[in-house]
Amino acid sequence: MARVRFSQTQLEVLKWLALVAMFIDHAGKILPVSEMTLIETTFFGRLSFPLFALILGARLVHKPDAVTGYLKRLFLFGVISQPIFMLVFKDSTLLNIFFTLFVSVAIFHVARSWSLSLKKGGEVKFLGLLCLCFWAASFCDYGIVGALIAPIYVFWHRRVGIGLLYALGGLGFLANSLTQMSEIVLASGALMVGPIGHFIYCRDWTVPRLPKWFFYGFYPAHLVGLSLISMCLL
Repeated sequence: MARVRFSQTQLEVLKWLALVAMFIDHAGKILPVSEMTLIETTFFGRLSFPLFALILGARLVHKPDAVTGYLKRLFLFGVISQPIFMLVFKDSTLLNIFFTLFVSVAIFHVARSWSLSLKKGGEVKFLGLLCLCFWAASFCDYGIVGALIAPIYVFWHRRVGIGLLYALGGLGFLANSLTQMSEIVLASGALMVGPIGHFIYCRDWTVPRLPKWFFYGFYPAHLVGLSLISMCLL
């Protein structure tokens, strides 16, 4: 079975789509919109997180040794974004998606270190670290299921083939459903990850490449911008 390995250009297309989906989702939640508009933006917005998790997993496939850099950047911007996240989404008690992705990378790192370790008797240590990661994920947006999407892609992309994209869409749906119980029907928007990812994977693309730090800064910046626009419209 052919493995799934996105090119850098294909990942850029996925990143643009994920950013647009996230912006639409948050615009519907922050700006004063009609109930019908909120339903539409929420449905499309459910696509954003599983796409970001897929992109992270695909990046780790290309550069599995880039773990330290990812952990530093995700944690830094998670800390920067958390006060903004809590002010904008006052009813949320969770940590923002940077921390979810941080835990994803940590799970991948622990599991990979375990598989590469030549030492015997380290099973208890690695199992303990994995349990710690799972515990930390329970405090993050999209929870444990969301944190597992990227590692699952990395470890299974050679075995499951293109069907893995549809499985990840199912995990995205489950992650959305478990953390936002009132939106189970709308969470089905995450299932689009499968056909959309499949479509992008099977074609060549030409898109402008986003700067390395664009996403990290865009997340807190767009929350602040939408909040300011909302205050002006009220």
